Amino acid sequence: MKHRIYFVGFLASLLAMFLVSVPADQPQSATLAVWGVMGDSTQPLLPGTDYDYEDFFSTMGVHFVFDPDISGSEYQPATNNTMTSAGATLGRVLFYDKRLSANFTISCGSCHLGKDGFSDGKALSKGFNGQHTTRNSIGLVNSRFQPTGSFFWDASADTLQSQIRAALTSTIEMGMDLDTMVARVANASYYPQLFQNAFGNTTVTQDRIAAAIGQFVRSMASSQTDYDLGVMQVWDRTLPFPNYSNEENIGKDIFLQSGCDQCHTTHNFHMPEPINNGLDLLYLDKGVGEITNNSSDNGKFKAASLRNIGKTGPYMHDGRFATLEDVVEHYSTGIQDHPNLDSRLKENGLPKKFNFTSAEKDALVAFLRTLDDNAFNNDPRWENPFGLDSVRAVPVNRLFTPIDDEIEQKVLEVFPNPFRGHINVAWENTRAEEFRARLLDNQGRLIKEISTRDNEVRFERESLPAGTYIIAVDNGSDRMVKQVIAQ
Repeated sequence: MKHRIYFVGFLASLLAMFLVSVPADQPQSATLAVWGVMGDSTQPLLPGTDYDYEDFFSTMGVHFVFDPDISGSEYQPATNNTMTSAGATLGRVLFYDKRLSANFTISCGSCHLGKDGFSDGKALSKGFNGQHTTRNSIGLVNSRFQPTGSFFWDASADTLQSQIRAALTSTIEMGMDLDTMVARVANASYYPQLFQNAFGNTTVTQDRIAAAIGQFVRSMASSQTDYDLGVMQVWDRTLPFPNYSNEENIGKDIFLQSGCDQCHTTHNFHMPEPINNGLDLLYLDKGVGEITNNSSDNGKFKAASLRNIGKTGPYMHDGRFATLEDVVEHYSTGIQDHPNLDSRLKENGLPKKFNFTSAEKDALVAFLRTLDDNAFNNDPRWENPFGLDSVRAVPVNRLFTPIDDEIEQKVLEVFPNPFRGHINVAWENTRAEEFRARLLDNQGRLIKEISTRDNEVRFERESLPAGTYIIAVDNGSDRMVKQVIAQ
């Protein structure tokens, strides 16, 4: 359902009084109860015991651990920034906290969404003031194994920490003054204990903020795709995978035989260095050349791991290709003869023309989709901990003008509240999407969970003691949260 909300009548005086009472350094997106959605979106919901972010290799296949180009090589550990569960937990909160943008409107997680492989599903992202960035939001999966030690499409950041600082201070992305950021974080009620847990005391610094976010990003590890399952069954990826369809095995063969693995290397499918892949004859965005001011680097860009590639579109540095089919078509017939074109994409001095058949293109796309990691995409360790942050309740400062038509208000109803014997939970679900309804204690620990394609569930109280609880409903992208009381 779509709504237009206008500033009218007596609501004006009520809002005026409310706005006057908001301290200057409080988020301007503080939410007002609208269409049944209410609450404080500035408090994170965390488990009583930290999720385990440290035991990464125990979940990985032996093929991944013993890949000679990966094993023992955590390329982004960063000096004096050892990965801990407490540090990554702090980093998770910081990653999703809108206090870290100049006007409290976006967070790191606004442009790196878990459901989109920690990209954002847009050609170009929007920054804190509504301006579009100049490049596509690059996926973050398996950043810890980035072999070049460099980040951004133009490889201009040498570590995760420097990438994080650059994004925070970018005049388009988050627009943050770092001293102001430190003050905001230090003044937030939920950070002292998180810093104590992560660093042994409550002191907030720029370095600690960057280090904690870096730990959280390094924790985003994918190793449980259909591809991984196939490798573990046959130990040689040139052989057919028993768990693959015939089309997927054909696509894998085309990927290997066409040399795609020469640029997207190892079982992580990462790119060792930036290359020119023949997108244009003339580059308005020169990529690495913008940094080095060397014409031999014009049109060179680096790319992230292909893991979760089915989730991270649109594709390329400027998001020009909407689908994987478009990407495959580029390599089939569209490679341009730029002077810096990578030699692996040339044949007899000219751009390669793979001229894949329709069936071969479909097979390649089918194979690439086997690199999606559903276990990773549904892991609560990387979810947004701010319960109402993704509920599209109307910010008070947006009520002065009509709300954008594209913003949909989601309704979450809980009744009776307070409750004694049971509580009903209802929400809008016009597309019969699968939703997960959870009953949590006031520390965010799971008590009960129900998955359904309906729009209503019922939780029986059973032996729950009196107290405050949390109802959370989500479909993987939108989340609705309400506090309830058991009498």
